[in-house]
Amino acid sequence: MASMDELEALLWDVFRRLDKAIGDRPIVVPLSAGYDSRLVVSALHALGRRNVICFSYGKPGGFEITTAKAVAEKLNYK
Repeated sequence: MASMDELEALLWDVFRRLDKAIGDRPIVVPLSAGYDSRLVVSALHALGRRNVICFSYGKPGGFEITTAKAVAEKLNYK
């Protein structure tokens, strides 16, 4: 079984390869209140990505929308 350090190293390796493959193109991320999409935008931010656009859908004022908006604003993403 892999250790947490090994899993973290693997995760960062995946995001670094993604970052390299994307090049200078903008990144559009469907952002919700879920941990998976928040992990993606947080990792992109940690890698220095600034050309990220987030979108959400659902009931205006709902938990998913308000959480996604707060995350995007915190990371200074559209």
